Amino acid sequence: MTVQIPGFMQIGWVKGLITLVFIQAIINAIFTFNPSILLAVLLAEAAILAAVYVALRIKGRQKAPMRGENTAFQHRRKGLIFTVGGQDETVRISLAQQKPELIGFICTDKTKDRGYQLLKELGIDAEHYKLEEVDPLSIHEIRIKVELILEWMARKGLQKEDIAVDITGGTKTMTIGAFSVSEENEIDSQYIFCREYLNNKCVNGTQVALLISDFEHK
Repeated sequence: MTVQIPGFMQIGWVKGLITLVFIQAIINAIFTFNPSILLAVLLAEAAILAAVYVALRIKGRQKAPMRGENTAFQHRRKGLIFTVGGQDETVRISLAQQKPELIGFICTDKTKDRGYQLLKELGIDAEHYKLEEVDPLSIHEIRIKVELILEWMARKGLQKEDIAVDITGGTKTMTIGAFSVSEENEIDSQYIFCREYLNNKCVNGTQVALLISDFEHK
């Protein structure tokens, strides 16, 4: 098991190393009137600080844990947020597979009726869903509405690891807006790809449930 050291502890460790070890070593070297010892201590301190600096820089450049594996349906979700487009078949598939307690829909004026109809068909009451209408051309508005749904789910008691954002449906701007919010909040994201459609419906067994970002297991 790998233990992650919090950033403030890492900084504190560096300060402690400088204060307790190197400064004391420098003082001792000065009072012994030995320039070679003083130079060795200074070089050692510079080398270690350089190593710490490089390690922290590498850590800061680490990106979100991107997956892209067909494992999204292996994770049961208490909350799912969907960008809803012209077809709702992949939404139905995800709901049937992952069985969330809370559902969030990001819709446009053209897809909100489809969203409400799907909720009605599935018997989802108003306490367990939140539907937000957005302008598909405004990424800013899309981001705000996704944040509102995340806050609603949090008030309902859900944790980050309980939630995933499904970016399968909707416009490209809806996908960008929803995905960017999920990344910033370290929320898992998924995409449902269908290899074969029949009458605008995904043929059962041909879907691939891609887990895009897996913050839960990073």
